[in-house]
Amino acid sequence: MKNLKKKGFTIVELVIVIAVIAVLAAVLIPTFVNLTKKANQTADIQAVRNMNVFLAQAEALGEVDSILDVYEVFEESDYVVENYQPLYKGRYFYYDKQQKQILYVDENNKVLFPSNLEGTTQGANDWFSLSMEIKTEAVSDTNGAYTISKASQLAYVFDKLDSSFPSGTVTINITEDIDLQGANIAIAEVPAGSSLVINGNDNKIKNISANTYLTTGEGEDSNRKYTAAGLIGILNGSASISNVIFENINVKDTNAGNVALLIGSTSEKALTISDVTIQNSTVIGHRSVGAVVGMLYSAAQIDRLTLENVNVQTIAGRSGLIFGFASMGGQNYSISGLEVTNSKLTIYECEQNTGEGCSIVDYAYAGQHGTNATEQITSYSVETNGKKEYRTYGFNENAIACIFNPNKINGTNVDNIKDDNPYQYCYFALN
Repeated sequence: MKNLKKKGFTIVELVIVIAVIAVLAAVLIPTFVNLTKKANQTADIQAVRNMNVFLAQAEALGEVDSILDVYEVFEESDYVVENYQPLYKGRYFYYDKQQKQILYVDENNKVLFPSNLEGTTQGANDWFSLSMEIKTEAVSDTNGAYTISKASQLAYVFDKLDSSFPSGTVTINITEDIDLQGANIAIAEVPAGSSLVINGNDNKIKNISANTYLTTGEGEDSNRKYTAAGLIGILNGSASISNVIFENINVKDTNAGNVALLIGSTSEKALTISDVTIQNSTVIGHRSVGAVVGMLYSAAQIDRLTLENVNVQTIAGRSGLIFGFASMGGQNYSISGLEVTNSKLTIYECEQNTGEGCSIVDYAYAGQHGTNATEQITSYSVETNGKKEYRTYGFNENAIACIFNPNKINGTNVDNIKDDNPYQYCYFALN
């Protein structure tokens, strides 16, 4: 038989094949990349079109007053926050409060779409990032103190503190007005043994968003959600906030308790607020809702606080304009130099009184008072096991804080009160 030898490729032939493949790749890969980018941009622009259609319909019905309403409109239209990231890398979705439209923006903050705004920049308008995220820029600390002049720097510091808050004192000095463009920067916890000091130096921090709870209960309360806030979820350490103007903070979680514009809840250590203005801001929560603190367990001192056009809304009552609920040690607070202008505490009206986000049935005898904002409820009595008990989850639009006091309801002494759940009983401190 003839011996046939298989002959392989020579080195020259392999080099030629590799060279051909390289040429084809050099030609085709950029084409594929460009096609992908173009497809992503087309999809992003179509998403903006759809969102603006939903917004226009809601605007026509008068349903959009803030970024919180924008999120609600989109969620009802099956858009969720997690999907608010453009497919095209380096592009962003923003809500323009003045134009009342969603914008598609490039890395240089120039509008790409809608076409009538193409090439324009933010200017004096308020932009809100739909993803609640903005670019961060690293900034170093000097002996635990940060000097902040940009929103990207403040977002970086808060993100760093949220990941790992050091023991001791962290000081943040604001040297310029800060526009966070709707970012969610909240620190989940300032731990015991730590302290956060924010000195605004008379500058403004504006456009903060938050719509997620940070903690859940334990044991029988494990299904309950707690703490949503613009700055700090749980203050287990101490904090001091001074000489700053907060504008357009928007916080909303209709399933959570302990909800506030600044701090969800405090514990043990003191809180000091001095020369602070909060303006044009809205907070919406289930219960224990307030502008400054949702649930106050600690001592607190407020000197010279101004609220301008601040809207505090609660579903289940038991809330106050400044502190949602002051319990135990939280009774030891002082407020001086308070100015309130065009600000109010109201009931948040749901389309239905039961179901996720609207339910108040998990609160004792909640059905006694419903959720009608015009209904001013103080206290009422019920019969349990043949014994009359006094309870309240009432609502009073003038309440500065709902005070824990197991011996009083609305300032009236009550003798036959049940003690196994003293949180049921509170009276409202009026301004």
